[in-house]
Amino acid sequence: LRQPQGASTNPPLHPVKSLDNQNNGRPDPKESEELTVNLECKVCFTQLVDTVLMPCGHAVLCRWCADTHMPSCRNDPTRLEGNPSCPICRGPVRHKV
Repeated sequence: LRQPQGASTNPPLHPVKSLDNQNNGRPDPKESEELTVNLECKVCFTQLVDTVLMPCGHAVLCRWCADTHMPSCRNDPTRLEGNPSCPICRGPVRHKV
């Protein structure tokens, strides 16, 4: 096969980097237990996080804790007085996803 005109046969000037290189300073992968701890509800520590607080976007609560501590319904007798705040940034919580 012929190379097109102007194509270089010289090797690249910089070594090619790969994610597979072991000497790149990348930390070792986390164990599954470490990952699960990061997904635990930061209030009860028994359930997995499944609720995002908006507008800050923090995902730190399970559905039960979010509903218990920040009821959505205005008629809910357990609704907190005032505006609920995110347990991480203390920003106002407008709604939950």
